[in-house]
Amino acid sequence: MSTKTSSDMKGIFVAIELVIALLAASCSALEVKTTSKMSAIEGTELVLPCSWSLISESSGQPHETPVVLQWFVENQDGQRHRLLLRGLKGAISRDHNPAFENRLELRGSALVVSDVRRSDAGIFACQVTTEKEGTADSSSIVHVVVPVEPKLQLIATSEVSAKRQPTEIGTCLIIGGIPHPKMFWLMDGEPALKFPGVLLKEKQISDTKGLVNISSTLIYHPSNGFHRPQFSCHVKYWAMGKLQEKSLGLVTFSPQGIPDFENKEKGEENVEVLQGQASVSLDCQVLAFPRPNVSWIQNDDPLENLEEKVEWNEEKSSFKSFVNISLIEEQSNETITCKISNDHGTAQKKFHIINKSATDSRPTAMTFTVWQVIALLGVITFLCFIMSLSCLIIRWRRKRDEDLKRIGKI
Repeated sequence: MSTKTSSDMKGIFVAIELVIALLAASCSALEVKTTSKMSAIEGTELVLPCSWSLISESSGQPHETPVVLQWFVENQDGQRHRLLLRGLKGAISRDHNPAFENRLELRGSALVVSDVRRSDAGIFACQVTTEKEGTADSSSIVHVVVPVEPKLQLIATSEVSAKRQPTEIGTCLIIGGIPHPKMFWLMDGEPALKFPGVLLKEKQISDTKGLVNISSTLIYHPSNGFHRPQFSCHVKYWAMGKLQEKSLGLVTFSPQGIPDFENKEKGEENVEVLQGQASVSLDCQVLAFPRPNVSWIQNDDPLENLEEKVEWNEEKSSFKSFVNISLIEEQSNETITCKISNDHGTAQKKFHIINKSATDSRPTAMTFTVWQVIALLGVITFLCFIMSLSCLIIRWRRKRDEDLKRIGKI
């Protein structure tokens, strides 16, 4: 009786364990996730991600278990053809499929299709199987985009010159293009929008074929100064199976304005000369655009036939005039004026020539010529010779006196 009872109890416990195992299996959910819709550009690489989770409905906590991973492709009839399989121990096997010959690989759990073709468009399914939870899958619909090279155009001149006000530099046009091209402007080789005074106005118009026409107009409001920035429009688009980048041209902006002196002493400057000095060298430097003209005036009289050197740097809008002007002997003080002008105005600077001996009563530092230095050295040498001779005479006299005293004692 007792033996029968114990065997019955064991059977009950086994049944309970089986029920618990079935309940545990039914309470664990396997969920597989993929991206529902994906686009791939013909000739590029397509990466189809796949992830899954095992969640216990009783505890609500995820847990891990070995899985079998399979990737399938569906044909137009809805039939699945396996592409590859990764077993519980990680071994990968590939099914023969001429359409994907040597173009498939697993990257983690993602399916990677290289050199995408138009025929690759369709439905790809990721299937995950566990021993307890069973099988679940998820699908991705793949659309293959065939690149269409856009038509590119820059409406602008090579140089734009204007006053310091908002000025249109140029308009960049993109006609068509699949996938949509990306456009950007550079200013002196850097993204234009990072600089103050730069504004972009963009428009997008889609046609009936799904192509997008894009226009981008750059407007620049220069600040003070005569910096001449260079703008370029760049477009990135797909062509011949890879991403291309093209610059549509270079536009230089030249700000116009009244000439402005580079140095701090803009209005006047004192120039000291020595008494009797025959000429003086002066220079006048300004920032200006367009290129200015210069005139020199000495005591209200225009100077002509000057020994003048002019330097013009168009890139930096820098203008320099160097002159050597003869001084009028009868006048101790003179005023020489530099006038620089262009279409926008005139700037001038006055040089006041000051004779040091006529105006400066303070003692000046001692200066010597070469011959004066030689003469001074000669005098010093002569004095040293006299002192040495005097020393010899004194020593001779002392010795003579000592000898006379010695003779007298004898």
